[in-house]
Amino acid sequence: MIEFDYFVRADGSPSTIKVFNLQPEVFFRTDPSLDFSLVAVAEVGASGTPLSAQGWNQLIPDEGKAIIGQWVNIIQHPNGEPKQLVLRNNEIVDTPDRFLTYKTDTSPGSSGSPVYNDQWEVVALHHAGKPARNAEGEILNQQGAPWKDWMGEHQIKWESNEGARISRIIAFVNGLPLTAAERALFQQGLQAPTPFAQPSQERSEPAIVGGLDSPSIAPDGTATWTIPLRVSLSLGGAAAPRQAGAALPAVTNPAPVVAPLVAPAPSPAAGNDERSILDAAKAEFLKRSDVLSVRLGYRFENGWITRDRAIVVTVDEKKSHFDLRREGRSALPQAFTGYPVQVTGPTLRELVQGSQPESREFLSLTESVNLNKIIYQAPDDVPLATVDEVMKLKLHISPDAGWPCLQEFLGETEERLVIGMYDFGARHIRDAIVAKPDLEEVVLVMQSGESLGTGTKKQDLPDAEVAKSLSDTFGERFHFGWVKLGIKNGWAANSYHIKVAVRDSKAFWLSSGNWQSSNQPDVDLAGSTDFSYLKNYNREWHAIVEHEGLAKTYEDYLRNDLEQGSRPDFVEDAANLPNIALLNRPAFRGGPLV
Repeated sequence: MIEFDYFVRADGSPSTIKVFNLQPEVFFRTDPSLDFSLVAVAEVGASGTPLSAQGWNQLIPDEGKAIIGQWVNIIQHPNGEPKQLVLRNNEIVDTPDRFLTYKTDTSPGSSGSPVYNDQWEVVALHHAGKPARNAEGEILNQQGAPWKDWMGEHQIKWESNEGARISRIIAFVNGLPLTAAERALFQQGLQAPTPFAQPSQERSEPAIVGGLDSPSIAPDGTATWTIPLRVSLSLGGAAAPRQAGAALPAVTNPAPVVAPLVAPAPSPAAGNDERSILDAAKAEFLKRSDVLSVRLGYRFENGWITRDRAIVVTVDEKKSHFDLRREGRSALPQAFTGYPVQVTGPTLRELVQGSQPESREFLSLTESVNLNKIIYQAPDDVPLATVDEVMKLKLHISPDAGWPCLQEFLGETEERLVIGMYDFGARHIRDAIVAKPDLEEVVLVMQSGESLGTGTKKQDLPDAEVAKSLSDTFGERFHFGWVKLGIKNGWAANSYHIKVAVRDSKAFWLSSGNWQSSNQPDVDLAGSTDFSYLKNYNREWHAIVEHEGLAKTYEDYLRNDLEQGSRPDFVEDAANLPNIALLNRPAFRGGPLV
C-alpha cells in the first residue's frame, strides 16, 4: 500500500492520511541500477477517495531541465517524518550520464523523493547521499565531529546528493517490452495534468467518471477499451495482451495530450532522403508562430554534440513545459520521422539580422531578447570596436606546445593576472601562479562544476580547491567568483565557456581549451617523435596576443563578470533549513505549490 498527505498543516495539526493499495499485477517494473520502481496504484483508496484527487507530476523526457549551477527543490520525508521542503539551497554540481549531483539538505528516508527545478518540473528521483569525511576518512556528524553508529544516520553531515535523471528513467521504461495496455498506462504519466480547480463549499465528494473495463482483443492484437473515449492500439500482429487478471485502473478525466511524443510522419510522396524529410519538417513546424527556422544538424546530449543526426528547430524563445502549459501552447515533439528534434534558441546573428521567415515582421534586437531570461549586461563605456593594428601574436597548439607557451606567459606576469575560465584543475598551472606570491592582484571568474577522476585528468584538482589555494597564497589580493548560470536570471544561460587570461593589462592568452591536464598536459614535445600524446590529449588552439587595447578590453569584461555576474563563495557549507509547512492546495496538479 501507499500513503499520501502525511504532513503538518499550517496550524500545526496533522493532516488526514489517505491509503491506496498498489497493483503490481497491473504494472510493475524496477531497475536496481537507476534505483527506481514503477507500480500501478488503485484508482480508489481505502476510504473511497479517488486517486485523481491527488493529482500528479508530469514525467518529461526532455534533457536539459537541469544544468550545472542551477538550483533544485526537494519534497521529502526525512527519517520517516512528515512532508518537508528543501528550497533553493540545492546547487547542481555535476550532470553525469544517468544521475544529477547536487548539494542539498536531505536525510535517510528521502530516497525516492522528487527533485524539481524552479519551474516545478521533476528532473530526478533522489537516490543517495555522499557523507562528508575528515582527513582520516571518518564520516562527520552535523557538528563536524566523527560520526558514530549510535548517533543515527540522520546526524550525518551530507556533502552532496545524487538523483536518477527522469529522462533516463523514461528512456529505460520506453525500451522495455511492454504490453499495449501497460504502455498506454505509462504514457498517461508523460502527459500534462489538467489545471486543478478548487472544489466549492457545497460539493462534498468529487465526481468520478466511469471505470475502465478489460479491453477487447481482436485477432490481430488490437486492444480496444473505453476511457470513456474509445481508443485502439495496434501492435502490428503482436501477441494479444492477457485478458485474465485484474483490469486496468479506472481513468478519471484523462488529460488532453499537450505534447505529442512523435510528430505525424510525412506522406509517402515526401520520400525518405534527408532533403525530403527536412522539407516535410519545415512544412510541419514553420506553421507555428514561435518557430524561426528548421534545419538538419546533430543531437546534443549533456551539452556535448553527438554523431546522431537531428532536426534542429530554432524558436524565438526556449520555454519549459510548465511555461508552455501555462500559456496553453503545446511543446514540440521529441522526434519527427525517426529523427530526434533538437530545440534551440536564436543565435545573436539571428537576433541582429532578423532571420525570421519572410511572412513575419522583423523585430529589433531589444524586442527579441527577453531580459527576464539572462541578466548579462556588458560593461559601460567599453566599446567593442574593430582593431586593425600591428600586434605580436604567438599561435600554437596542444599538446605539442601548449604548456611551454602558457608557462612562459604566466612566468612573465609582473603585477596582475585576470582570468576567466570554464574549468581550472591542472596542478602545474595552479603551481605556476602560486610560484609568484608577490603579484599585486589575481582575479579569477569561473564556472562551478568539473569533470575529474579519470583518464588524463585523474590527478587534477576540484575548481574550489584551486580557488582556495590561490586565496591562501594571495589573501586580500585575490578576487574570485562563481559566475551565475541559468536560463532564469543567470549571467549566462547554461555555460561560462570562456578561456582567457590577461597579463598586466598588456597581453592576453586566448584558447579553445581549459586549464585542465587534458587540454594543457605538463609536457614539452619540441623535437619529439612520440605521437601518443596526440591520441591521449585534446587538440586545442592557443593564441598569445600583445596589444594593450585588446588586453584592456578583455580585462574590463572579465572584471564586469566578477562584479556583476558572480557570487564569491567557493567553499559552501550545507545549510540546515527549517521545516516548512506545505499547504495541500496546488494551483496546478504537479505545478507550483501555493
